[in-house]
Amino acid sequence: MDPTIPERIKGAERIACRRERRSNLELRIDVRDFHWKNILSVARSDAREWRNIETQDNNASDGHRISPTTRSSQRWKAPPNQWLKCNVDASFIDTREPSSAGWIIRDEHGIYKGAVQVQGNMVCSPLESELQAILMAVQFCWTKGYNKIIIESDCRKAIDILNDLVLHFDSFNWKREIRWWAEKIQNISFQWVKREANKVADSLARTPLHDMSSYCFHNYVPVFLTNLLHEDYVQSRFN
Repeated sequence: MDPTIPERIKGAERIACRRERRSNLELRIDVRDFHWKNILSVARSDAREWRNIETQDNNASDGHRISPTTRSSQRWKAPPNQWLKCNVDASFIDTREPSSAGWIIRDEHGIYKGAVQVQGNMVCSPLESELQAILMAVQFCWTKGYNKIIIESDCRKAIDILNDLVLHFDSFNWKREIRWWAEKIQNISFQWVKREANKVADSLARTPLHDMSSYCFHNYVPVFLTNLLHEDYVQSRFN
């Protein structure tokens, strides 16, 4: 259930109480004295109240889903004990070029468990590119038999779509396909992360594949990831 619903209810109740008190007062006033300017003033007041409550709801919702904007929120964080984390990203050039993707698996100690670079299909938008990358990452995690996995992406819109926080009809088929594969995994979570905490996956997605290949699994740490992985590992120790 949306954790902000109680706050929305309270906000609505506050407005209802104010309206009731105001209505009781207005009943004592002759209709002829209730000028159209007063009506406009009341309407503006109601609009301000709703806008303020909506702002509070959005802030509360963001605070629930995403940690506060602090220095630590821009760092990669290790998953909980016995969980794995899959950071995934995509690279989209245009609709005439195949989209590429990359993801990396690390455990609760920040230990490297493997990484993938892959060339996907041609898609119509950067959002579709991100959703395609997430789909391929989920499929990979299932083939590896992972049963506790966090899928982390810096594409907030894609994560919100998968978590039913926004509606996006153009992405319905992508969402359905991702959810179908996700249901095969015992415990899976989709989380948004700042771009600064997703640099390793970004590097995997943007680095060209060699020898005209379309898929590469890195069992060992590739050279171009060494510094980024070391940075994530060291910083995660201080979270």
